[in-house]
Amino acid sequence: MGRILGIDHGEKSIGLALSDPMRIFATPFAVIRGEKALFAELPELIEDREIDSIVLGLPFNMDGSIGPQAQRVLAFKARMEKHLGSEGQRLGKALQVPIETVDERLSSVEADLKLQEGGVRRKDRGALIDKVAAQILLQGYLDQTGS
Repeated sequence: MGRILGIDHGEKSIGLALSDPMRIFATPFAVIRGEKALFAELPELIEDREIDSIVLGLPFNMDGSIGPQAQRVLAFKARMEKHLGSEGQRLGKALQVPIETVDERLSSVEADLKLQEGGVRRKDRGALIDKVAAQILLQGYLDQTGS
């Protein structure tokens, strides 16, 4: 059983979190600036960290509908699937890992609150929020599925 990669897709940066090999705990991992940088790092990350599935946060509207931001995330998911398929063919490796979307409403707000509670200063929180939000959505997924 491999690890799960949690992704919080933002307009400017992308937060990443990783599960432990037993899929019990999620840990904040990294913040990557933009899709291009993520796509460049993703094949190596999948192989080195033994990732066999990805959980992508989908920011539904508060009423549960899919708004413009969620549509952008779904388009990103399609680009990521295409990239992993073509990169896997190029490298001759299996990089097709399933990508599941999960509701991530208010994960960034929750991340900000946790960082405040932890005493992290406002100016230092910005760099941490995305990866903590990824951890929150991944931990929620792990708790819910019992992976």
